[in-house]
Amino acid sequence: MTDDLTATMFSLAAMSGLLKIGGNVQATINWAVAAAIWVICVAKTGIGKTTILKELCVLPMKEIAKRDAEAFKSELAHYKATPPKERPPNEPRQFFPHVQKFSPAAMDRQLQFIEELKRGQLILSNEIEGLFAAIDADGRSGSGEASIQLLDMFNNIGSNMLRASTDNRTWLTSHIAVVGFTQPSKLH
Repeated sequence: MTDDLTATMFSLAAMSGLLKIGGNVQATINWAVAAAIWVICVAKTGIGKTTILKELCVLPMKEIAKRDAEAFKSELAHYKATPPKERPPNEPRQFFPHVQKFSPAAMDRQLQFIEELKRGQLILSNEIEGLFAAIDADGRSGSGEASIQLLDMFNNIGSNMLRASTDNRTWLTSHIAVVGFTQPSKLH
């Protein structure tokens, strides 16, 4: 499972999630797409999926995640040291370059957050069909097409929200890379 091509594709996909919003590939003068790669591997149980995700996707980001955590601690300390009347309206939030525990309920807020930061996001999923099922279940109270909105993000297309929500949580651009697995029996 860890042949050169597989290792390269997983590594490139993971690193593409670290690019800033606007990191595009332009094939022609009229055609540019986000340089966000989606890799979905079809493999049977027991081939070492977790090891592949850890070694090829998570560990290379460790230093970046550490720098992000240090920047957050510094921002939070500055925020808390500022007198309450002089503080910005929102407390700093910590950014994580990758998401493994995907929550469709929080994704629209996350999309706003990464747009504010002008950063990309990597979604890692051991079972990719669970990701789409969770998104669609969460979106059913609205259009029921939340997975379509997620797929639109592959092309760096903004959308209004994944969830049917009463507040107006929107974003204009996104940069989402996905690395995941599915089993042959799950394909339709």
